[in-house]
Amino acid sequence: MAALAPLVGNFAGIEVQPIRFDKHGATYEVVVPGLVDQAIDGLPSAPNPAEPIAIDNVFRPVNTRLALAKASRGYLHAFGIDWDDTTGRTKGHYAPFAWHA
Repeated sequence: MAALAPLVGNFAGIEVQPIRFDKHGATYEVVVPGLVDQAIDGLPSAPNPAEPIAIDNVFRPVNTRLALAKASRGYLHAFGIDWDDTTGRTKGHYAPFAWHA
């Protein structure tokens, strides 16, 4: 995360809240009650619909392979940001990662 610090132009604050993260097949959801409620659905691949379409060899801080997805809902109301999107027209992606100290 320290490598991303130069990209932060305006630090909006910190809150300590419980976070719920759920995975159901290729659907991922993250909820922080009253602040964040987001979900994405992996895009099924043609050869194996149980596996999402993925792109490889990308430069990302947590993984070089990203599964492609579309956002099914997005709700963010925190730190002066008010954003709601239930259109299903925004992109998403996901990849396995682990935070280490």
